[in-house]
Amino acid sequence: MTVIILSYTKDMKYFEMLKRCVDSIEDSKVNPRIIVVETNKNLEGKEIPIEAEFIFPPGEFNYNRFLNAGFEHIRDSKKVIISNNDVVYEPGCIDSLYSWLDIYDSVSPTEELGLNVEGIKVGEHVKGWCIGLNIDVYNRMGEWDEDFSFWYQDNDYCNFLEKEGYAHCVIGNAVAHHEISASHNLVENLYESTHGLEKVLYEKWK
Repeated sequence: MTVIILSYTKDMKYFEMLKRCVDSIEDSKVNPRIIVVETNKNLEGKEIPIEAEFIFPPGEFNYNRFLNAGFEHIRDSKKVIISNNDVVYEPGCIDSLYSWLDIYDSVSPTEELGLNVEGIKVGEHVKGWCIGLNIDVYNRMGEWDEDFSFWYQDNDYCNFLEKEGYAHCVIGNAVAHHEISASHNLVENLYESTHGLEKVLYEKWK
């Protein structure tokens, strides 16, 4: 298994946030490979005291383009988790997501212990801040649509799952905590990223 984390460690606050995320993944029994797709090019070539592989795609941040860059490095992983850097995983969360990907095509953690809940509604079922998927899903999709540079990536993914008939589930014993919107101020032109990409989504799926 590979975990791909999108990150922008522009100052110590975000460095510590990323470290909390990576540390919460490290002790998983499945021993996932952790790839951090980093926006801060100033860190390239420097020693980073975080137990993960760092890659530095060229150009400005684009959520889906950076995801695609991460997927280029997964080698032979059959299961992949994509994560924001502002997520902390409870013990056993990653292992549970890994196991349930034997049953479901796509999964997300819960924020409160409970039962499994199937569905493909954005936010309620598909958590844009953490999605686990089988590599067959990605191969069928081709790649993440790079027209979605930040917002609506999860909406686009949900529409794809529905179109192709893939099953997604929130895993009730896989608990994670999302520091909601903690990284939104990393994105310039946030208003255009929100409303402009809503139009892109509509045009693609109308």
